[in-house]
Amino acid sequence: MHGAACGCVMRERIFLRERRVAAVTYSFCIRVPPALAQRRCAFSPTAPQGAKWYNDSSSSWINATPMSHTVHEQIARSAVPSVTCGIITISDTRTPETDTGGALIRTMLEGAGHQVVRYIVVKDEPDQIVAHVREFADAGCQVIITSGGTGIAKRDSTFEAIDALLEKRMPGFGEIFRVLSYQDIGPAAMLSRATAGVFQRSLIFCLPGSPAAVRLAMEKLIVPELAHLVWETIR
Repeated sequence: MHGAACGCVMRERIFLRERRVAAVTYSFCIRVPPALAQRRCAFSPTAPQGAKWYNDSSSSWINATPMSHTVHEQIARSAVPSVTCGIITISDTRTPETDTGGALIRTMLEGAGHQVVRYIVVKDEPDQIVAHVREFADAGCQVIITSGGTGIAKRDSTFEAIDALLEKRMPGFGEIFRVLSYQDIGPAAMLSRATAGVFQRSLIFCLPGSPAAVRLAMEKLIVPELAHLVWETIR
């Protein structure tokens, strides 16, 4: 301790199970005069090289955590080793037996060590889509992935149904997906309204119904970042 004006705490109060990531578990000081802190606290020989100062006009703060993408990934994989998922296929014609896109999503999720605990095929009806998303979220699905209904045809209503539910949106998902899709199919990629966001404590991804589009989204975007994305919603 440095007296009544400041105190040393452990950074592990910030992250779930972070003590397993040695690089981000160490003592640091808050509301400490810079000269004193540099001599006695976070800037010890064991402090990370990326330690930085922040000043809020009234007192100096130390952020000695090098929160790089690599550190985020380490923490996320430690805190979220497996994700609970639900799959909703939205189609007027497909059945569980002919749902190749839904089967592909399941295979890729389970292959990455995640659990699929809910699955259903529903008609392209907004009320049904919303009802099942709410049901999956209430059942504890951390991630809900839908396929189908993201185009601009008259019956395509997934985007409107899901977008009305989202509390936080991730526009980057749809933007990157369309860029990647453009590399495969050219200008037709603009027809996709793939989207993603957060509803309650569940992450929702809305994918096209094409198995090729499903594989692209799962392989390039969703599976590699799933633990990190879920960790962001619970930390």
